[in-house]
Amino acid sequence: MKSINAVGMNLMALLYVAQKLYPNRIAFQDDTAHITYRDLYLQSQHLADQLSRLYGIRQHQKIAVIAYNHLFLVHSLFALSVLGADIYLLNAEISAVQFQRLNEQHQFKWVIHDPEINCVPLEKSILMEHPSLVSIKSLLQEKICPFHQNRKVKHFSKIIVLTSGSTGNFKSAERSSKVGNFLIPFYQLLTQLNLYRYQTIYIATPIYHGFGMATLCMAVILGATGYLKKKFNVHEACDLLESHQVQVVTLVPLMLSRMLRMIIISCVPYNVLLLGEQLFQRL
Repeated sequence: MKSINAVGMNLMALLYVAQKLYPNRIAFQDDTAHITYRDLYLQSQHLADQLSRLYGIRQHQKIAVIAYNHLFLVHSLFALSVLGADIYLLNAEISAVQFQRLNEQHQFKWVIHDPEINCVPLEKSILMEHPSLVSIKSLLQEKICPFHQNRKVKHFSKIIVLTSGSTGNFKSAERSSKVGNFLIPFYQLLTQLNLYRYQTIYIATPIYHGFGMATLCMAVILGATGYLKKKFNVHEACDLLESHQVQVVTLVPLMLSRMLRMIIISCVPYNVLLLGEQLFQRL
């Protein structure tokens, strides 16, 4: 109840609870850095203030996000959610033609994207990082004010993921970020798999896919440490499992097949829970 009163019913409410319960626990670690739950909460609130002040981002606006798995993406999702913006998670491998079609259809206000994504119009572009231009990284590096703006956001931020586009056109799969929408599936995972016993999760699936986004939320609810790799590499994935003793991995069948082949070749024993959209298996 305190979290909803403080930040509203959105993704930030999950993070608010986690930073209260586990302030000094590592929340996420990517290829270059790691961050505690307390710092992730403070920095995400700070980023929300900056996005509101510099770019006028507010509730009901359609904001596209095109990025691989890394900490700047995680910050952006929480910041946009607490502002009440509707978040469109686009495939990082999207083509210029596909993006143009989606942009014409949805009329995105802004597009937050990795620097290697070059199909975004300059007038709508907010870079994740850049050596000289304003970016999510540079905004996060600015001094954090102790108090963020008072926001009266009544709109439940929506999170829209896209289908694979196998028919030639992406289709939207809309999800509200109301906390209640996560409770039933989360409870089922807890009771069926005893997920509360695990404290380390490797999110191997892209966050821009629905399953990756769901796992990110699950990690925060559990107060677990989530490991992120910008892109999936089977050698790096297996090394991560061994070096950090990762207990849970989210996968799709192709990823699983490649990892199993690598594990068999290396003859290294693993004790890990593999979570897939159609798979629950312990290796």
